[in-house]
This record gives sequence, C-alpha cells and structure tokens, in this order.
Amino acid sequence: MRAIVPPVLLFTLAACSSPPEAQVAGQERQVCVREAATGSTITVTRCRSAEQVEREREAAAAATADIRRTVPESAVGRGLP
Repeated sequence: MRAIVPPVLLFTLAACSSPPEAQVAGQERQVCVREAATGSTITVTRCRSAEQVEREREAAAAATADIRRTVPESAVGRGLP
C-alpha cells in the first residue's frame, strides 16, 4: 500500500500543474487567467471562452457608460455628500 501512494500522489500533483494553455474544452478557444480575490494572496485559475470574455467586456463598458450618464459632472471626484 505504501508503494502505491507516492506514485499516485506524484501523478495527481503533476496533473494539477499543467499549463493553462493545455486546458482546452472542445473546439472553442479558452482564455485562462490566474486571479486573486481582492485582499487575498491565493490565486485561482479561471478559464472562460473567448466569446464569454468579450461579452463580459461589453457588459462592463455598458455599465460604465450608464454610470457616466447618471452621475452629474459636479459629483465626480468629490466623494459622497
């Protein structure tokens, strides 16, 4: 039993350390990024399709434009009243 554990452990760790480019699902292109949550030093690999990345970018741009339309220029940079 002890002779089996080290090779299995080594194989498991080697599988976890594969580069993000090797993580491809189907024919669609995957974009993998290592991210850390705000206030954390623990990184997580987050993989998304290229189409999903573009949709999220467009949604963020639309939200930013909406905020700029609704916030008066005099309030920008002054903080909360």
